[in-house]
Amino acid sequence: MIIKQHLSTINKSYWTNTMDYIIVHHTATWLWSIWGVLRQLTVSTWAKAVSCHYVIDTNWDLYKIGEDSDILWHAWLSAWKNKTSMNRYAIGIEVIGPLENWFTFEQRKWVKELVQELQKRYKIPRENVLRHADISPGRKVDIDLRFLNDSQGKRKYATWKEWQDSLK
Repeated sequence: MIIKQHLSTINKSYWTNTMDYIIVHHTATWLWSIWGVLRQLTVSTWAKAVSCHYVIDTNWDLYKIGEDSDILWHAWLSAWKNKTSMNRYAIGIEVIGPLENWFTFEQRKWVKELVQELQKRYKIPRENVLRHADISPGRKVDIDLRFLNDSQGKRKYATWKEWQDSLK
């Protein structure tokens, strides 16, 4: 996978991420360009400061922010099993869409390839590849089930668990 640009961010904590999980997120860009999204993820603003480790744009460009071992701010109020504040344990992937929950075949492919690369690099089991909705239920809905569709918009995987099971 080719990273188009490696950026730094001030939106991070100064400890080390355990990299036990991967969290997949979605950002709609109804009015924003990729540069607006990247600015929000790298420069703290008066609005809620956020960040993530990887961004996959609508044209399939891959951006890297910080290092995988950085604790970036993509999973604010979150919990999974016996862990809270999932930023400390997870690598965040943001999928950019021009509309709410609309994804291209190529974005889905890149997400899967990136997830598999990270799984291999950090020995992350497929059951530790989660959606933001999984770790913040009732507060977040991304990444929604439309991500599980094929290139024609038909459901390819019935559940997130089926998608997880398709990972190597």
